[in-house]
Amino acid sequence: MTDELRKIAIIRILFGSLELYRVLNNATGMFLSQGYKLIGEEWIYLCTTAILLIFFITGKKLVIVSAITAAVLPKFENVFGCGSISTPLFVYFGIFLSMWTWMLNKYKLDKEENHLLGLQVLDKLYWFLFASYGILNLLSAYVHIKDPYWQSGDAMEMFYAHHFWGKWYEEFRNMHGPSWWNHFMHWLSWSVLASQLLLIPAYLFKWSRKLLFIWFIILIINIAFLLRVVFLPHFTLLLFVLLFYKRSPQFYGKDLFKIDHKLPELRNFFKVFYVVGGVLLMLKTPVVSQGVDKVFWFVREWDTRVWLMKKTSQIGYFQPVVINADHLEGHKRFVLYRQNTKNKLELVPILSPKGKRLSYWPDPLFSENQGIEQIYANTMGHITGYDSFTYENSPTPYKFRQRAIHRLIMLDYRATLSKDSAVYVVQFYERRKPSTSGKPSWDFSDTLMGKFTYVYWGDSDKFKIIRHQE
Repeated sequence: MTDELRKIAIIRILFGSLELYRVLNNATGMFLSQGYKLIGEEWIYLCTTAILLIFFITGKKLVIVSAITAAVLPKFENVFGCGSISTPLFVYFGIFLSMWTWMLNKYKLDKEENHLLGLQVLDKLYWFLFASYGILNLLSAYVHIKDPYWQSGDAMEMFYAHHFWGKWYEEFRNMHGPSWWNHFMHWLSWSVLASQLLLIPAYLFKWSRKLLFIWFIILIINIAFLLRVVFLPHFTLLLFVLLFYKRSPQFYGKDLFKIDHKLPELRNFFKVFYVVGGVLLMLKTPVVSQGVDKVFWFVREWDTRVWLMKKTSQIGYFQPVVINADHLEGHKRFVLYRQNTKNKLELVPILSPKGKRLSYWPDPLFSENQGIEQIYANTMGHITGYDSFTYENSPTPYKFRQRAIHRLIMLDYRATLSKDSAVYVVQFYERRKPSTSGKPSWDFSDTLMGKFTYVYWGDSDKFKIIRHQE
């Protein structure tokens, strides 16, 4: 038990520190993009979230702090217009930590005579934590199954070969062709789908949990070294260590659900806990959620989200954003240049002329243009085909009322401390080879669709953009 308590404490500090760093980074992006200012609501959520995370890291009032932080963090992301698949992992961990701390204090589970009971309770909560992660993967698989690229088995290879997502995209493009390689990549795509569907039952048995251990190692290597994602490798590694690095006895199968018979209130608590959690999860399954949204369409918050969906998402139960054909085709992109003081064009480090994601501000934790999530979100909006990505698509529509490219110019203008007008040149490219019958085109050549010059200037209140096509 002592080893488990120490492990949970270390992972709590790492989880909280990484999330605090990410929160401050997001706030910095908003601060820059709005001309070195934040509005009142942003200050409120920034300060509240940062203070909660500091308490979370230091271990103060963990029962209350963990639960409130898990509820506030999704709202922080709505206000700041950012988001990450790592957020639900933090939310699930926050709920787990709140429940474990409460039970630890209430039933004195850290006492030597209660160690076996403590391990039983802890394994139940580990199971709930992993089940939440498994359901996130189930929802992802549900969306994948209906997608033509996943049905044909081309999804993973396209993922690696995509200039925005793959770190070694040119190498994977060159690898395409030999039948053995294509068969292997098809097998890999279908294996990913199968593993997402089988994660939860795999946790129940000793032999299958060993396979799950290997699966997690492969996943971490994949997202850390082959793909460009934000904090997902860090949070996934912490979740892996929490669930699989144990020196204490482990419970499998039906023993995973047993509890000491001397404490019937604990059994009753877990029954209620599972029922409530199950109902919340069921409400956010894709089919059920559509009906729920229609029933409660008239109950809306000021930020236009359905009330019940919002309340459910605040504890981390929501359909994930997944990589499907619309993301993988990569049929639109742009290259942005600024005119320097010598009247020469220099590349703004967002996308390279070949489409590779660049780094705006180098950062040891964030790479390839994800340090400032405003840039990441706006760039991704165009990469997925929204060449007229307007404020209506933004999670914060009352703040950003320009197209994606306009917002990026505004951010660069402010970040470079420009005082006078600045000239930007944007080249738009498109791949005019749509897939047929679920088969992607492996010709990655792009056509220049337009070249625009933006003359931009602004002060603290007003910004104007003049555009003309050359």
